[in-house]
Amino acid sequence: MTKLFLFKVEDCFQLTNAGLAVTPGIPLEYYEGSSDVVLLLKKPNGQQVEENAKIFYSFPVPTPDNKMLTVLFPDLTKDDIPIGTDVWLINDKCALDITVDWMSILIEKDSEKQDLIDYVFICDVWTKDPRYKSRNVCVGQNKGIFRINKKTTESELLLPMDGDKNSDRYIRALSKVMNEYKKNGSFPDKTHFAAG
Repeated sequence: MTKLFLFKVEDCFQLTNAGLAVTPGIPLEYYEGSSDVVLLLKKPNGQQVEENAKIFYSFPVPTPDNKMLTVLFPDLTKDDIPIGTDVWLINDKCALDITVDWMSILIEKDSEKQDLIDYVFICDVWTKDPRYKSRNVCVGQNKGIFRINKKTTESELLLPMDGDKNSDRYIRALSKVMNEYKKNGSFPDKTHFAAG
């Protein structure tokens, strides 16, 4: 199941007999999914919960230049969603088709201990841009984490990347790091895999 990052909560508004609306919401042109969805909330304290939500356009007056869809949680209050919470779309089958980039992978050192080094590998997530016939638009990033034993050079995938079928992106990221290690004699702090 692929997750799609939507936005980071900047503010919340309790609506009488309706629920909790969160901002900034979703750009109107970037979403063609259903109105009733399940969203994943990643809170600043590390807690992750799935909650029912409604996504709709509220037709504000006057009409703003940047039209945003309202995201409403019918069963939640302000205490349930702290400012800074990340909102992810997880299981809306009607959402736009998305593709996780495999041709460009950013790789950064995340942590290092005496014998172990952890890397995060990052890929852009793309979908069709509804404003054009043949263009795509980046709508977020997916991440994974792998670990390398510096003594044995053995590797372990700690956090699989969503959408990385057959671990293709992990293998490319690991190969890039190991090639630089063999070439330079040291593990890179930051590198980039680019196909072609």
